Amino acid sequence: MEVINNGKSITITCSFTEASVLVGAVQKGAFAYQLERAEEFAEEAFKMADKLQNPSIKLD
Repeated sequence: MEVINNGKSITITCSFTEASVLVGAVQKGAFAYQLERAEEFAEEAFKMADKLQNPSIKLD
């Protein structure tokens, strides 16, 4: 997995397996935020998980 932060956006390059593990981890974090009643953080985490599940694909 490779992560690049250019100050405006983050680009993650990874395999499908790594992507599924990452999405699962973000979703678990979002549910944990909900349990702690931190809805604003949970909402952001769910949005991030959604973006990770629907990536833009670039071919070299």
